[in-house]
Amino acid sequence: MKEKLKQLLDCYKIPADDKVCQDLVDFVESMLKYNKTHNLTAITEPDDVLFKHILDSLLPYSFFNGDKKIIDIGCGAGFPSVPLSIQNRNLDITAVDSVKKKVDFVKMIKNQLNLENLKVIGGRVEDLARNEQYREQFDVVVSRAVAPLGVVLEYSAPLLKNGGYIYAYKGLNYEQEISLSKKAMKVLDCTVEKVEEFYVKELDTYRYLIRIRKNSTINHKYPRKQNKPRLKPL
Repeated sequence: MKEKLKQLLDCYKIPADDKVCQDLVDFVESMLKYNKTHNLTAITEPDDVLFKHILDSLLPYSFFNGDKKIIDIGCGAGFPSVPLSIQNRNLDITAVDSVKKKVDFVKMIKNQLNLENLKVIGGRVEDLARNEQYREQFDVVVSRAVAPLGVVLEYSAPLLKNGGYIYAYKGLNYEQEISLSKKAMKVLDCTVEKVEEFYVKELDTYRYLIRIRKNSTINHKYPRKQNKPRLKPL
């Protein structure tokens, strides 16, 4: 698996030395083992994990650098936060999820791989965003397979400093998601600046990274409580 991963990352010009590749393989193997009893992901074939989780997480690696505070909302089993933390240990990343078994797994990986640049928090994103310790404290929010874009915006914008960015990982329906999130963009004073396109030849599909800028401080009533961002999107 290590050689296959190295070749894959080389093909997409993603920097990864021997240590990075070994840590990524250890991460995948631990996840697949843990998944047998804790059901972290429906993707269980090793090749699928490499293409659909590891590569997908790292395709936009060049947009993230170590002088920014990054938060991964709804990190699940650690995507994209763990691969990004492994690939660049200068990044300052916080991973958040509300599901205990997923948080416990990411904490285990953090300790197993000595990822000192990764913080792991268990809890609901909307609660975190209403906590002054975290509100408007981050330069970048990353979101992968969490929710429709309008929902992601309401969870993310309160966590960002003014001028900060949301990077939303999306699939082929990204244009529809942008269209449906126009009201949320207006209410939360956010602007789509660019959409980056990546072709994954192994899967014969495209992946998209939507870059959204937060322009100003937003009303403290956002994000709304009691799961309203999901139940009644803006």
